[in-house]
Amino acid sequence: MNTELTQYDYVHLVYLIALLILLIFFRGIK
Repeated sequence: MNTELTQYDYVHLVYLIALLILLIFFRGIK
């Protein structure tokens, strides 16, 4: 298994983190 992140893996990680932040943000508003 490769330890170095490919460009796709990096984008996927950023996408997941962005979703988590949005989830916490919207829960904080309500």
